[in-house]
Amino acid sequence: VQNNSPECLHAEDSLGSRRIVNLKVFGQQLWCLSCNIALSINNAVSEKNFGLASIFKVKCSQCGRLRTVNTDDKLPGNEGFIVNTKAAFGMIDAGIGPTHLNTFLTSIDLPSIAPKSLKIHERRIGKAIEEVAKESCLKGIQLEKNLTVNESQDVLLDALTAVVPHSFGQHDFCGDWCRSQDAGEKYQHNNLPNGKPLSDSALRLSLTQIFNRYIDCAEKLAECGSSQENESMNNIVASKTPKARHYAASESLSFRIGASICQKNLGSSYANDVFRKLELSPGKKSVKYRTAKDEKRTRKVATSVRREGVAYQSGIAMHDFTQMQNIQNLTEITDFSQCNIVVFDLETAGFAKSDEILQIAAYVENETFSVYISPTQLISKTATAVTGLHAMSGELYLHGTKMISTSATDAVNQFISFLRKYDQCLLIAHNCFKFDAPRLIKLIEKVGLMQAFSSCVKGFADSLEISKCVLPERVKEKQKFSIASLAQDFLPSFDVQNLHNAIED
Repeated sequence: VQNNSPECLHAEDSLGSRRIVNLKVFGQQLWCLSCNIALSINNAVSEKNFGLASIFKVKCSQCGRLRTVNTDDKLPGNEGFIVNTKAAFGMIDAGIGPTHLNTFLTSIDLPSIAPKSLKIHERRIGKAIEEVAKESCLKGIQLEKNLTVNESQDVLLDALTAVVPHSFGQHDFCGDWCRSQDAGEKYQHNNLPNGKPLSDSALRLSLTQIFNRYIDCAEKLAECGSSQENESMNNIVASKTPKARHYAASESLSFRIGASICQKNLGSSYANDVFRKLELSPGKKSVKYRTAKDEKRTRKVATSVRREGVAYQSGIAMHDFTQMQNIQNLTEITDFSQCNIVVFDLETAGFAKSDEILQIAAYVENETFSVYISPTQLISKTATAVTGLHAMSGELYLHGTKMISTSATDAVNQFISFLRKYDQCLLIAHNCFKFDAPRLIKLIEKVGLMQAFSSCVKGFADSLEISKCVLPERVKEKQKFSIASLAQDFLPSFDVQNLHNAIED
């Protein structure tokens, strides 16, 4: 179709080709209300194409009257058919133009859409895209404010102040990242000649002058992020506005940039929000596909994080921990039979190793312990769905109820104080070796309390592995070993709906 007017076709020209049909709408209208019988599409007399939608005139085999049968619903206000608006959205989202879209449609024998008609629908969906993009940015700005750590400026200032004295053998300003506190006079610099500190006074003066410039603007530097996010955004924009096609001279550019922002902030599921803006149903197939696409992306990112470690983490140069740790020699062999068994569990902001701990809970000798940690990062939607924990204005909420939370350092100190009451402890958790223990150790190392923790904890045990050893028949029958499954089989009176809170687990 080369213009906005519908193309009228004879029935014999239509029946041998393909159409996109809303089965519910088409089925309801393919009915003669006078005779109360179903109509046959074989009795179609004519068809008018409106892009991907069609209006058929179908003759009733009994009364002979012509009935109007649409292949799709119309937009609110009778402003065209929904399928054409969604086609315009798909064109923007896929990063193609009218020519590419029509080439694809006609290759599978579907009607083409007139470029002028497509532009009308593009403008309609484009405004909705821009609104969703603006709202997502405002939410992101508010979230960034909520997650800002107030002490970040002071932490950066202390780190910058310590750099030059540290390189010249003075460690009075150094933090936990400096190993001189443990090594003492035997400390050697990893990246200086022969491991010895610098000594040239002129060099020190020059370095001090350089670092003072950064110290003076520590407040600005503390807010700097990673260039990785910019590169990611650039890639999304490039996918929707390829350089080989000139969109910059048309209003389409604004819509495509908006779609890129939406995808960056909300993921591929932003389409659902855009359609709702126009009071349209996203469609079950669309929601299913885009949700699966986002989940696949999340898994891919989590895998990359595990492989890359902290190398590309924002501000890694300023962090007070390293991925490599000095491995101390084993000085004693612990008799675990003499240890007190402490069952513990964690709740986290996600399932990746980089996600922070939000709750630590423990149980021993009829005494329980639980502490919530104030969130400093975004809590994933998946984690919220499982645990009920979510963040709002820097505060932690459980199923909508505000919880009393504290800093990570204070939480670990409370946990260690609880463990000290039982002296030698053996910590046990379900799936401990793969999930709980690595994350707990990482947190304790980060807050610099490993020595205090090691003084009262002698080891870890995994109840998942223990269960498999003591229940071999369950292994043979390939039964589940999750906490919920075990609770249902061995604790029938326990309500498994309460699970996924650390103290209940």
